[in-house]
Amino acid sequence: TYGPRPTHTQLRKLLTGERPAWQLELESVPPHQRGEHVAFWKPRLSINVVVDHERYSPAEVPHVLRHYWHEQKLFNRTSSKFKPILFLNELSLVKGQLVPLNASVPTVELELDAQPMSIRRFVWMLNLRQSMATQEEVLGISEKESEDLRSMFVDTPPALLYTTVAVSALHMLFDMLAFKNDISFWRSVESMEGLSSRSVIANFVMEAVILVYLVDEGASWLVQLGSAF
Repeated sequence: TYGPRPTHTQLRKLLTGERPAWQLELESVPPHQRGEHVAFWKPRLSINVVVDHERYSPAEVPHVLRHYWHEQKLFNRTSSKFKPILFLNELSLVKGQLVPLNASVPTVELELDAQPMSIRRFVWMLNLRQSMATQEEVLGISEKESEDLRSMFVDTPPALLYTTVAVSALHMLFDMLAFKNDISFWRSVESMEGLSSRSVIANFVMEAVILVYLVDEGASWLVQLGSAF
């Protein structure tokens, strides 16, 4: 595949502002070569044969599955039959795994993965791909955040994924309750008696430093929002 030349986030020391030597060397690329497209090698090829023994009436075919049939020209209108589905699964392949090809890369590796896939999981993955594309267009999430979410849903076992979602939901609920209690407490406070102004200021400064660090590192807006409140 082809894509823009890899870029990097500018790093610098927080106190001195110095730049790493290796980044300065990368930035020495001539300006006319910085915007050009280069070749990338996909290190993994996942092929899934979709196993489907069900019979569908025209009204029972899922919309995403019907769209995929017509997109890949697998459906025969004359016989009302569809060809077997051979799915090239690239949902778990992110840009960070692509290998730029140049003279310094004499050999590359290719991992082949071929296994069957149930029709339900196939439809779920089509819905996931469509949902990620919609979030990028409508909600404006970055491509990196979309790739992270996609990898999490595809590579994580379902039991662990559901457990993570439940724990995250409880954590968010407790954060909201704690924030509500903090507001109620400070609204009811009429004097600072019994409170340490130094500890309050120190806690505020530490939270601000953490938030600035997350913003500088380009963390997800969900993480930044949780840190801000």
